[in-house]
Order: sequence, then C-alpha cells, then structure tokens
Amino acid sequence: MRTVTKTRRVPTISYKAVQEEYTEYEYDTVTRQHEVEEDVRSMVNVPASILTAVEIEEPKEIQKEIIEQIAVVKSMDFQIKVPITIVERLPQPPCHWHEMRHSHGVVDG
Repeated sequence: MRTVTKTRRVPTISYKAVQEEYTEYEYDTVTRQHEVEEDVRSMVNVPASILTAVEIEEPKEIQKEIIEQIAVVKSMDFQIKVPITIVERLPQPPCHWHEMRHSHGVVDG
C-alpha cells in the first residue's frame, strides 16, 4: 500500500466593511392644474343722463371700466417627493466560485 499526498487550494472568504450613503427621496418638479382667480378688465356701455338747455333728459351711453373676477386654470410648478429606485444584480454565492457545476436542487419545468 502506498500513501499519496494530494494538495488542493481552498478558497478563502473575507468580508470588507463598506459604508454607503443613500437618499430615500429626491425632489422633482411636476406640473399640475391649479385654479386661481384673476382680474380681467373689459369695457361695457352703461346708460348716462345728460341735461340739455330745455331740461329734457336724454339717455346717452358712456364707456365705463369694470373689473370682474373669473376663474381660470393655470399650470403651476410644485415640489413633490419621488422615491429613488436602484436595481442591482446580486453577486454569485461563494459556492459558485469554483469550477464544479451544481444546481441546488432546481430543475427545469
């Protein structure tokens, strides 16, 4: 009987502490419809009375400026919170760092 010494390399696993900074939200500007009141100036004809020398009232029209408030829809910018989504691929587990093929019991179908 012979004694044979067989050597093999065993991978070692070490972990490195990494500190990461991330933000849960960032601000983004979006446009949405918002109702506001706005002053609109327009000219209208209104009746006016003018006395003549014979004291007869004769209706006349004069222009008078009026101010109305009407509702209009304007686009306004608002700041809202938008969540940040990051998709990263997970690294292979340490058991896949070698050349042997195995499937962890998962089969097709």
